[in-house]
Amino acid sequence: MGSDSNRSVYSYYQPADTLFSYAQGFLKNNGSNPWMLYLHLMEPHDPYFEHPILSGGEQEYSGLAYGRKEHEHPDPNKTAEIKDLYKQEVEFLDRKLGVFFQYLRDENLYDNTWIVLVSDHGEEFWDTGPFLGHGASTMVDHRVRVPLVTCGIPIENKRLTHTSNAMIWPTVMDWLSEGAIDFRRYPQIPSSFLQESPNTVASYSL
Repeated sequence: MGSDSNRSVYSYYQPADTLFSYAQGFLKNNGSNPWMLYLHLMEPHDPYFEHPILSGGEQEYSGLAYGRKEHEHPDPNKTAEIKDLYKQEVEFLDRKLGVFFQYLRDENLYDNTWIVLVSDHGEEFWDTGPFLGHGASTMVDHRVRVPLVTCGIPIENKRLTHTSNAMIWPTVMDWLSEGAIDFRRYPQIPSSFLQESPNTVASYSL
């Protein structure tokens, strides 16, 4: 990819290792007390980096990356290459999450911690037209239907319509409360995933 072969992740964002290091420092000082921690992990966000370690190499980063900042009009002929980098980013972050979760287990924090893992949007690789990345131009399923994984909060395996990431915090508060919160009293606040028939709103983060 030519000029894209000498990139540093730190020129774009703080990688997962840095954020997890901050998190461990926070937990060493606060882990024995009630705590809440929010981590905004940027992988697998544009630019998408190559990770040789996933295929048996020694380096976590090769310096190869592809991003919209350097390519305002990306080349559709590179779709396969770019998709491969994106998939590498997903797998790389998955491994980093596994290491952090093991840290929580080693510190006897995992079993008493509620974990919510969610994405704010999906990505498009010329799936519906001449577009790479994300934005408000097309609200297609693979852009707005994102994964939600919880650990410790008993969300049933069910399908809801018009849900939103804005429902995550109400769900946490609903689970913390002694009784179910009547969200009908607060029409400006999205409902909880724990409600049988949630009063949801169509609100997306892109």
